Amino acid sequence: MLRPPLNPSLNALKLASIICLSSFTTSASYADSLIISSLNQTADTGSPSLFTQLDQESAQKFHMGAQRYRLTSIIARVGKNRSPLVFAELRSSDTQANLPTAGPTGILTTFTIPTLPNAMTDNLTAANLSDAAFTPNTNFILEANTDYWFGIGTFSSADSGIFGWGFTDGNGAAPGAPNEIAGSGSAGQAWVGPGPGDKSGAFFIEVRGELLGGVTAPEPSSMTLLSLAFLPLAIALRRRR
Repeated sequence: MLRPPLNPSLNALKLASIICLSSFTTSASYADSLIISSLNQTADTGSPSLFTQLDQESAQKFHMGAQRYRLTSIIARVGKNRSPLVFAELRSSDTQANLPTAGPTGILTTFTIPTLPNAMTDNLTAANLSDAAFTPNTNFILEANTDYWFGIGTFSSADSGIFGWGFTDGNGAAPGAPNEIAGSGSAGQAWVGPGPGDKSGAFFIEVRGELLGGVTAPEPSSMTLLSLAFLPLAIALRRRR
């Protein structure tokens, strides 16, 4: 049985399509990006907020914009001396009887505590603080147009160490300026905080994540594959001439 003659251009086009599809399906990755930050704001002239009591916790509220992100880290400007037992958690935001606005409620995820430099003094100041990245212990999605609270606290007493979290002298602008703060002396069972519109003394934080549902730009390796994909087609067309 006679077979139809092979069409080099058609075969080359098929090969180009396969390579092109492979280049885009294998390179779908999203870069870690800045969502919210107050790290560039001016530090308060006083000492950082100090944790010296058992089960003491402070929390910083922030609001997500119109896009969803997979949370990769939250950076806080913190410091310590000796060996306090530090914990960090992300909480949802809801109405609290003891707060004038919606406050921290249920725990959504916890964080791995980074290694922190030891300030070797009980008098922590802004000079003793450094930016440390707290990474979530679960794969957590930050939903669009949603309020969250990032809380840091200690299970330690004054005998085992002191932990400090620096704060600004105001609450600056974008991207996605953090909102209100709250504090707890009972490991998050009850909270106190500022009233609506009180944005002074926001804690230093930076929220980072991977954008979800966005358009992925081809990586350099993908562009190389894309160029190679059309090489057989060009050769086939040249031979036909």
